[in-house]
Amino acid sequence: KCIAYYHQQEAAFDADLGPCAIEADRTYPPSLYDHGGYARSYGGFGPHGHYYGGQTIRIDPDWQHNRQVDALRMRIIEPCMQARGWNSATSWQAGRRAVSKPSKKTAPAKLPWLN
Repeated sequence: KCIAYYHQQEAAFDADLGPCAIEADRTYPPSLYDHGGYARSYGGFGPHGHYYGGQTIRIDPDWQHNRQVDALRMRIIEPCMQARGWNSATSWQAGRRAVSKPSKKTAPAKLPWLN
């Protein structure tokens, strides 16, 4: 029963996270993330006047920048997940609360000075 509950909750969480992430993608698309890359270093001349070529070097992603993008995206994802009843936007294990459906709109109370 525990394993079934785990998979059920994880699937429900992922199903709700998908639309929330798409909503965040509209404002902060995945292209904003830094994935690092490669660059070619310049060569030079050795002690005997021979030219030696440069080498390809790996440039790591800018993790601080990526954390900032994550934080901005969470400003959209967090309220979206809370509106779907989740206590956390990062884990289903924080639990879920009942989501109250909006009641039918009632006519606004008349303003006293209009009586």
